[in-house]
Amino acid sequence: MLGDAPLQAVVPATDLARAKGFYTGTLGLKLTEEGEEEFVCDSGGTQFTVYRTPAVVRQPTPSPASRSPTSTAR
Repeated sequence: MLGDAPLQAVVPATDLARAKGFYTGTLGLKLTEEGEEEFVCDSGGTQFTVYRTPAVVRQPTPSPASRSPTSTAR
């Protein structure tokens, strides 16, 4: 059963150095593994991985008037 299996969380981060500082420095969690693109922390026997992910750049949402095929520019 799933309830009997170990479970590990995976967390994305755009800035690994900042994330590592937060989890190990601010929260005081133990760093158990570290690679170029990820690191693993331990919290009371439960581990989680933080991995590098690209930053998401959000595009502005066009106003309803600019999406309408019947709108006219003045």
